[in-house]
Amino acid sequence: MMKRQSPQLMAIAGAIALAMAGLTGLPSEASAKTHDVKMTAMEVEIVTEGTGEKYRAWTFSGQMPGPVF
Repeated sequence: MMKRQSPQLMAIAGAIALAMAGLTGLPSEASAKTHDVKMTAMEVEIVTEGTGEKYRAWTFSGQMPGPVF
């Protein structure tokens, strides 16, 4: 059987919880930004470093691997 807590103890616990929420701040709504990105997928000739071997590869805006977002 659980022991019933006194109203004073519950009031103190509630006051502590409110104080902690005031110190840490309540979570706010997330916001997002929109970024316009233009990329072109194109096949280009790639030359490997060291060996000079050439091959055709798909790139994004001329980069392989493509840019990091």
